[in-house]
Amino acid sequence: MNSKAKTFNVKGMHCEGCENRVQKVLSEIPGVSNVQADHSEGKVKLETTEEVPTKNILNKIKSLGYKVQKGEK
Repeated sequence: MNSKAKTFNVKGMHCEGCENRVQKVLSEIPGVSNVQADHSEGKVKLETTEEVPTKNILNKIKSLGYKVQKGEK
């Protein structure tokens, strides 16, 4: 199994509580592991252990009220 790292630029996270919400929701997606949100950098980094459509991740972030900027890797 190959893990794949992805990074998203996320606007709207202001504190550790925001980071925790994002990490909790994204870690519930099957195949997503090792989620790290950083409000000071405005980044969310995660690894996937299987093919997870990027739109599923984006939809979860947006459902929390945050905006994802272009520049996902």
